Amino acid sequence: MAKSGDEAVILSISGKQAVLMAGKHICNGEYADMGGKMLMLKCADGNTERSAGKVTLGADGKTLTVDWDALAKNDTFVKATSPSDLPSGLPTSLPSGLPTDLPSGIPTDLPTG
Repeated sequence: MAKSGDEAVILSISGKQAVLMAGKHICNGEYADMGGKMLMLKCADGNTERSAGKVTLGADGKTLTVDWDALAKNDTFVKATSPSDLPSGLPTSLPSGLPTDLPSGIPTDLPTG
């Protein structure tokens, strides 16, 4: 988990697969060795800020820095194994202004089969 400005950036890597959530952007792709560890991601909304980056592991084994090709700054992620490991200042509540007027008149007798 990292913090960029006032938003959380969450990165999850499992084997060669990677998922990144940065604000409203959700991206997935590969964590691959291309002469150096790289993240190659594609965001569902077409955003390209964090689509490719060089990964450097911290000497302490708890940090990982990504030098994104399209951003002027890097993200430094802290490995989180419990809530106390997370950086301070991350958002703890849902955003305001979410819609509350759900549609009515939705059919409940849909065909099954």
